[in-house]
Amino acid sequence: MTEISWDGQFTLNPKILEILILQKDEQIKHYWNGTLETFERTVVTKGRVRKKHKIVEAKGEEKGSLIITDRRLLWVTKRGRLGKTYRGTHEIPFEEIRSISGGGKVKKYISLIFLEDEYIFRLSGKYRSLDEFRSIVRSLREEREKVIEAEKQKERVHIMLDFTALADHMKDGGLSLKTIKCTECGGPLDLPESGNQINCEHCGCTIHAEDIFEKIKALIG
Repeated sequence: MTEISWDGQFTLNPKILEILILQKDEQIKHYWNGTLETFERTVVTKGRVRKKHKIVEAKGEEKGSLIITDRRLLWVTKRGRLGKTYRGTHEIPFEEIRSISGGGKVKKYISLIFLEDEYIFRLSGKYRSLDEFRSIVRSLREEREKVIEAEKQKERVHIMLDFTALADHMKDGGLSLKTIKCTECGGPLDLPESGNQINCEHCGCTIHAEDIFEKIKALIG
């Protein structure tokens, strides 16, 4: 697997950064300049007397940048000749990528299958070979899957562990707890008798039974 270094390897065009809307905690990892193959449908008319109309697909390319974050791929199209403008046109989440392949002898390309659509990119810059590109996507996709699974696991624990079970666990460990401090503002809160979460009346923060359990399990084992 290609060893990837994320530190100090690029400076993204400020005009591109202005149009990107990233999700919470989403991080840009790398980008490539290049082209995306496009197909445009046009109507061709033949014949002078009995005219026939035929719809054909014309192949073309649009210039832009392919940006990879820790969650998805984003294609930004470059527009205009003098004053360059950019527009985000495609979003490809890692979990919806079906395959990555490549080809071309002179102008090498990368083919990416996303659901039922195919995207063909010709890229320039660092990590542009098929093996390097595939390695980057697979690595970030695996990391993303781990984060998603951890979030699901935590959510399942929050559902299973309520304050009633927590009180029983503390009782078995010889610990009696009536009030707690908010994990955000430190304000005092009465420990509920049931449910799996409580909202701080001081700052509005939501505290789960699991959050409290993590803090006291070192005391009661």
